[in-house]
Amino acid sequence: MNFLTDFGKQIREMFLSLTPAARVVAAVLLVAIPVSLAFLFQGTSASPSEYLFAGRSFKDSEIQAMEVAFSKASLRNYEVVGSRIKVPAGERDQYIKSLSDNDALPMLLSSAQDRVDGTNPFRSARETDLIYKERKQKDVANAISRMSGIVDATVEYSESRQGFGRQMLQSAVVLVTPQSGRPLQPEQMREIARVVSNAYAGLLAENVRVTDLSTGLGFTPDENALGGEEAPYLKQRRLFETGYKQRIRNTLNWLGDFPLEVEVILDDTIFSETEQLKIDPQAVTIETNASRKDSESTKATQGGKPGTEPNALGNKGGSLAGAPDQASKTKETSENEKRLPGQEITRMAKAGLVPKRVSASIGIADGFIRKTFETRWLQANPDKLITDMPPPVQADIDTLFKELENNINLAVAGILPPVVAGDDRFKLVSVYRYTEVPPEEIPAPALTTVLLEFLGESWQTLGMFLIVLVAMGFIVSISRSKNTVADDPFKDGFGIALMEKIKDNLDISDDGSGETGSAEEAEVGPDGKRVRKVEVTGADLKDSLSTMIQDNPDAAVNLIRTWIGEAA
Repeated sequence: MNFLTDFGKQIREMFLSLTPAARVVAAVLLVAIPVSLAFLFQGTSASPSEYLFAGRSFKDSEIQAMEVAFSKASLRNYEVVGSRIKVPAGERDQYIKSLSDNDALPMLLSSAQDRVDGTNPFRSARETDLIYKERKQKDVANAISRMSGIVDATVEYSESRQGFGRQMLQSAVVLVTPQSGRPLQPEQMREIARVVSNAYAGLLAENVRVTDLSTGLGFTPDENALGGEEAPYLKQRRLFETGYKQRIRNTLNWLGDFPLEVEVILDDTIFSETEQLKIDPQAVTIETNASRKDSESTKATQGGKPGTEPNALGNKGGSLAGAPDQASKTKETSENEKRLPGQEITRMAKAGLVPKRVSASIGIADGFIRKTFETRWLQANPDKLITDMPPPVQADIDTLFKELENNINLAVAGILPPVVAGDDRFKLVSVYRYTEVPPEEIPAPALTTVLLEFLGESWQTLGMFLIVLVAMGFIVSISRSKNTVADDPFKDGFGIALMEKIKDNLDISDDGSGETGSAEEAEVGPDGKRVRKVEVTGADLKDSLSTMIQDNPDAAVNLIRTWIGEAA
């Protein structure tokens, strides 16, 4: 306790020994130092922030539920950044615990094993299967709701077995809530149906019904249908239009970014095959058959008796002899010829859905026309500036537009497919002018609003700097001020009070032989001798004592003895 008492006494005496200006500075610093330390501790103690669940994006409904959970737990140091939530890193566990306590944890995609974990082991296989399917429906719906432009989604899946073969029939319904003012597009509905179809084995996309709850319209994809967006004609048409747009933009890249529309009309024949048969009027022998048969048989006649009697010509009666054997002769000839008329068969197959007519519409901005005019003027006048150019007249602008239109027609016409004889290909390209309308500028916030926001965010730092500047100003003012006798703490010998009697004892007689210093005043005493009166101050105490010891050692001894006695 004595230590504390002595310490307090010393502090008090030290404060009282200060000048008024120094006391003010000490008081200001006594307040500024704790305040600065408090600000410093507050600034350094703020922990860095991090995103919940590794920066995962949440749906609007999930963010609303999480904010309610944070409010119930009195957690207010979070920040919603887009679709993510940033919390202090040191309080992350508290925020997650508040979500768990209020059943506001975001739905996470789970694996097949997670969908059945935690179930009662005594449940039947059918009940376990139903729980698995229900959780899978939630997972698929959660995946769909994370698509761009979708707020929430619900999936209802059903299956049944019918018929003697117990054939399984599967179907699904997807209810989607899109963002306000952004109804689902057919292509997006088709993709949602494909996602659900692939999530369930055996489920056909044509058995999935997607309904937009904002419009009440539904969509069922039919991959085999010839109508709708999936029709071969429309798909091929979109393909050709995209290709022609890309080719035209590449050709007219000097126009920069310009509006372009391309219309493609296809031949509606999907596939064509023709066969032509041409018959030659002159027959052609294709087969000849010839057959010939010759048969000849001869038998010799019988002879008479030799001599003249039987053989001579006499006048006597003759006799009839028997006929000799008759010779046979057969000849058979056969010839066949087969002829067919000549013919020519021609088969030709043509690919269908090919462009039959392609037209393009191209826009040129007035600003581009004026910029082109300025560029040409500067090229024609290289020694002048753009400020020297006279304002263009409308006739010059119109002439330049006609020139640009003709150049565009020549460039695009070569890309278009051939036209029917008699049609003009240049009429299929239309070029028009348009005036750019600048977007409405968002007014900048007023200076007072910006200033108030800055003060609201930085008033603590500004206050600390103000206190430091005031303290430094006091210090500078004190350092520049001149010390007076009353303000000089060393006026009377380093703070040691000198009594008046000490000054009386310092009357030193001098016989005039010694020299008087510059700080001494010589007076004449009652006895007629000069008396040197020395005024001892803290400013020249060392010099005065040295001079006194040399001139009058006895007076110096008496002075020191008096100081020691007073101090004791």
